[in-house]
Amino acid sequence: MFQKVTIMGHLGKDPELRTSKDGKNFSKFTVATTSGFGDRKKTTWWNVTVFGRQSDVCQQYLRKGSIVHLDGNLDIDEYDGKDGKHHVSVNLLANSVTLLPKAIQSNEQPQAQPQAQAQTYDSPFYPPGGYAEIDEAPF
Repeated sequence: MFQKVTIMGHLGKDPELRTSKDGKNFSKFTVATTSGFGDRKKTTWWNVTVFGRQSDVCQQYLRKGSIVHLDGNLDIDEYDGKDGKHHVSVNLLANSVTLLPKAIQSNEQPQAQPQAQAQTYDSPFYPPGGYAEIDEAPF
């Protein structure tokens, strides 16, 4: 069976860098998505984990409030807490992370700029348009 989840939302906090028992880096952060409108508007918080080189790029470029587009798989953990209650944790294991341009993040219309004034970035993941797509799967 195949599953794929795609979300787009705002980071709720800066990515947190962690290291696995076997010494590999990964990043964890939360992303808020919104659905509905008016009185029926609902915000859903997603726990996201990114592995490998994508994790390093996320650490460098993502900040609280950034808008990202994520593709990945759901990982569902069930456990009994210290309080004796059964808990379920749903996590998105991101295979693809796309950092959206600043114009989209601020809801502004992109403005044409002369070529000489185009933004440049030090990362090979950032083309002159200001977005990055990272397509390496951790497995």
